[in-house]
Amino acid sequence: MAVAVFGLTGAVGASVIAACRRALALEIFPPPGRWSWGGRRRAATGPAARRLARVGIGLGASVLALSAAGGGLLWWAASVVAACRAGVR
Repeated sequence: MAVAVFGLTGAVGASVIAACRRALALEIFPPPGRWSWGGRRRAATGPAARRLARVGIGLGASVLALSAAGGGLLWWAASVVAACRAGVR
């Protein structure tokens, strides 16, 4: 279950990174497209868009890294519990 949860949050982080890279290239934040923040009426352009895109890339990378760390930690904890139940030291 933990792998699924952290896998989904990792996918969200990767999606945010992809959207922000597109925004950085287009210099429009949020970028146009299906997987974007469509509810926002005013889009930032120019230097403000580049700054928002860079912050978004950082946040997406943080979510991705923390998801990987959380998934790895819970995978390790589950293997320790399984080893204890099996009587392996």
